[in-house]
Amino acid sequence: MKHYHPLNLAVLMKALLIMSFVLGMYSIQPVTVVDAASGAPVAVNPALTLGQLPLKGATDLESEDSTDPSFIVVPQYDYVEGNNWTPETKVKLYTDGVKVAEATSDATGRVCFGYDGGSYNIAAGQVVKLTDGTHIEKHIVANIKVRSIDAVTEIVKGKAAPLSELIVGIPDSGFDFAIDLLVTTDAKGVWLADFSGVGNIEPGGWIGAIQSDSNGNATYMEWEVPDPKIVVDYEKDLIDGWDWWPGVSVTLNVGSYNASAKATWDDGDFEFDLAGIKDIKPGDEVIVSDGTTTKSLIISNLVITDFEETTDIIYGNSDPDRWLRMIAFEKDSSIGYFRSMQADSLGNWTADYSGLVNMAPGTHGWVSQDDDDGDVTRIDYVLPDPPLLTSLSKAFAVAGQNGFTLSVFGKNFINSSSIWWDGVEYDTTFVSAKQITTQLSAADLSAAGSFEVHVVTGLGGAVSSPMSFQVIDSIPAHNGKLTSNNVIFDWEDITGATGYKIQLSPKADFSILLVNAKVAASDYDRYTTALPRGKTYYWRIRPFYGDVRGPWSARLPFETQDPMEAPIIVNTVIDGYVVTLDWKGVDGAIKYKLQVARDVNFTNLILNAPVLSPDTSKVLTLPERAKTYYWRVKAIDADGFKSVWSDVGTFKVPLE
Repeated sequence: MKHYHPLNLAVLMKALLIMSFVLGMYSIQPVTVVDAASGAPVAVNPALTLGQLPLKGATDLESEDSTDPSFIVVPQYDYVEGNNWTPETKVKLYTDGVKVAEATSDATGRVCFGYDGGSYNIAAGQVVKLTDGTHIEKHIVANIKVRSIDAVTEIVKGKAAPLSELIVGIPDSGFDFAIDLLVTTDAKGVWLADFSGVGNIEPGGWIGAIQSDSNGNATYMEWEVPDPKIVVDYEKDLIDGWDWWPGVSVTLNVGSYNASAKATWDDGDFEFDLAGIKDIKPGDEVIVSDGTTTKSLIISNLVITDFEETTDIIYGNSDPDRWLRMIAFEKDSSIGYFRSMQADSLGNWTADYSGLVNMAPGTHGWVSQDDDDGDVTRIDYVLPDPPLLTSLSKAFAVAGQNGFTLSVFGKNFINSSSIWWDGVEYDTTFVSAKQITTQLSAADLSAAGSFEVHVVTGLGGAVSSPMSFQVIDSIPAHNGKLTSNNVIFDWEDITGATGYKIQLSPKADFSILLVNAKVAASDYDRYTTALPRGKTYYWRIRPFYGDVRGPWSARLPFETQDPMEAPIIVNTVIDGYVVTLDWKGVDGAIKYKLQVARDVNFTNLILNAPVLSPDTSKVLTLPERAKTYYWRVKAIDADGFKSVWSDVGTFKVPLE
């Protein structure tokens, strides 16, 4: 697809050529005809235009009576022009025996068909006939083709009827040539016109060819000299080629990325749409080659930075000291205005459209910058409407929770739109005109408070109205720890919420629910089951706004109390058969369990009894002396949760 040619000279020249046909502005000028083989000039009547050149087939170039009616056919434009017909007389045009048009000749006998967009097609091999009732002229449309035009070697190659002659030249005006060569085709119809040392073939210029029959009627064709260009829109990751040789295969290189394409047959254009494939950016070198011509472009750092509605001025930046072109259209207008401007030594530029275009939302166009050989960096622009915010993916978070991706929904977002969090611009990802995102970190959510979220468009700095984001405190806090074996939930009111749903689970995915309740207030104290020590649990809340459910909060983990410490054995006092066992008390313990056994595995117990806190000792009388005994103790809290056993102590009651 073609994208905004900066200036399509080919189209302009074609239009001017047709206008010259219509208005009869071609001039009668001396013609220089040079034999392609010998290089010697051939005498031609200077009073004749090329439309009247009396070519007589392969060899006969004798002069013809210039007053005889004749015509020229231009099949690529479906155009026919006749001269020396009966003045001010209706002339009829036939193709292959079918009347397709009629027109009235002027006072000089000149008549034209096709400039008004006739509903017929003219192609090689057709028999074209003109008649004014007195004269009849016929011509078989010649099949003239160009295979290549090399502006470096100044050589043009093509095909026509085998062993025939034609004139190939650089057009001047109408059907006149500034420089032309008489060439002869070989047995296969191949011809070559070498303009080196004779004329100057310019890229973007034209080459024409004319071949006459024995009656002086002729076929004329013309071709634009390729003027290949690379046009890069890095914002769209789009690389276009313009005016390469039609149908040629080209290769693309951008860094390590390679691709290939084929130019169109009608205008030699091609396109590499790299969106989602290769991110091209200012400073990248783009190289395109067709094997004969190689073009390269260093992508300019071209950007529009701001605009002022009051002064109708657009500001931007680009490569320093270079000229730029810009076009601007007001919203819904088909009339655009060009501006040329030069960047200063720092690359800053301005385009002043005061009095021409109202710089307001919806104004659009493009700006481009050429390199030294005409390759182009360009960007499209649309001055945006102010962004409008409608909702946030989440309007609250819990203090201390992990960061997350915040989505902002609304409209009028563009690539340069940015999310601002409490007055600070954050890195923003453009999703669509209705959604952009940013990443909030844990640091952003570390403390409770109310924070403003708004969106700014980079172009023009239009600012949305703010939306409020709330960070709330909670009990238990994110990654908090309980001080008892029971949990009570409490959290700050969420703005606008009319109720909440709360869930508690021992699983991070909430696949098992201990609490799944809907409450009107921002607290919950109805879970009375004691929670085991040293475990992780998860809870979350969801606000309700009337009948509308809000999003769940983040998963909020908390730890239960640490496991009770094991008692530490302090002392063993033996007095005959009486033994006193002492240990260090444990915080939170309301009692202890004491075991004394005859074996280290505690299978042969002689004592398995509780000891109520605050006691941390036990006196017992042993049944036997000269035996080794083993003892241990564990702590128990008010909810019955126990510590691990202490280390094993040993003692032996001696004989008297």
